[in-house]
Amino acid sequence: MSQGVLERKNEILKRKIESLLLKENQKGLTHLDSYLKNSMIKELHSNIHSLRSH
Repeated sequence: MSQGVLERKNEILKRKIESLLLKENQKGLTHLDSYLKNSMIKELHSNIHSLRSH
């Protein structure tokens, strides 16, 4: 993936993670939401590592 695409994907992931964190703090998350949040965090970290290695 190109650097621009990864950067855009990271921005989207950050917004989705932020939304899930707010939901978690307000009323808790379902197991599926929790799984999705953790998966998105892992993907974000992987993307950040990829960007830094270029």
